[in-house]
Amino acid sequence: MRETILCGILSLGLLSSASVAQQSPEEARVEHMQAIANAAKEHGDIQTSIMRSNVRAFGFVQFRWMYDSVSSTGSRMGFDVRKAVLGVEGEVAENWNFVLSGEWVPDTSFDLRDAYVSTTFDGVGFTAGRFRMPFMAEWQVNEPELLGNDYSILAYTFGQGRSEGVQLSYSPVENLRVLFSYNNGFEQENNVLLNNDTWGLSGRAEWTGMKNVVLGAALAYNSTDSYNSTSWTVDGNVEFTQDWFGFASYTGRSDDVNGNGWGVLVQSGYKYDKNLTLFGQYQVGDISGSDDSLSILSAGTTYMFAKNVRWTNQAGYSFNSIGNGWNVNETGWSNTSTDGQFLFTTQLTISF
Repeated sequence: MRETILCGILSLGLLSSASVAQQSPEEARVEHMQAIANAAKEHGDIQTSIMRSNVRAFGFVQFRWMYDSVSSTGSRMGFDVRKAVLGVEGEVAENWNFVLSGEWVPDTSFDLRDAYVSTTFDGVGFTAGRFRMPFMAEWQVNEPELLGNDYSILAYTFGQGRSEGVQLSYSPVENLRVLFSYNNGFEQENNVLLNNDTWGLSGRAEWTGMKNVVLGAALAYNSTDSYNSTSWTVDGNVEFTQDWFGFASYTGRSDDVNGNGWGVLVQSGYKYDKNLTLFGQYQVGDISGSDDSLSILSAGTTYMFAKNVRWTNQAGYSFNSIGNGWNVNETGWSNTSTDGQFLFTTQLTISF
């Protein structure tokens, strides 16, 4: 940039010098100084625009060791990079923000994660691109801020994930926020437009009218060329004391192909001190096609070495089998026909 500006100033200087023969020395000097001032002002405007854009890089990486005692096939253990995310975000113009990020997960290449712009018109928020749909509250939390090592199996099975679409948000009255999205449906890849008959609607409302309490409810409909599904959820987040907090949610789904199902998640955490948090979690549910209901109890600790360096240890036990209808994703749990599965993970998360 500096070299470009200097070349521009020198060029203007040469042009000004070429006109000296037709101007008095004083006129040529004034014109030459004015050209330099104009070039400097243009340079300053460019620098100001860049500074005002407020673009910054962000990301996180999660490294873990895992032990899974799968009763029917024997145990498995080892290290892996659970997830690595890299992105940029910022304000590119007044009241116009953007987020662009990608992620690595086991057995995949670098994939698009978020890519959207957002703004506000007269109190109405507008978002367009690829983002998390407004549905389950658990899915609205970034991975480094989760209570445990990963999202629950219920979230991966019934949750919205990310998709492409548009979203409106508005607060019609005090303490009430409403979000509505028209999109390509739950957990959709970044597909070519109009290559299939897939679309979705989702809406969520959140109420904060009680001290230290957040209540939410959401409804969603997804339609594809092979199935239709309706999903609903209610949830609550409570801070009982300054150090003790809890969360609970109920989610249901009516799906003519993938099966009907429901799930309840209950979890609580206690801040032992400024660095250490103790937590427990229980998830239970039922889904068509599974012999047993889901029933998993977990407990663990999170220790903050620094604001952006977190070490989480979590142990869980499955009282029943985890049928193939449940999406275990990369949580470490395995779909198995026998009960008594035990899972332990220790994970380091570094974010910036």
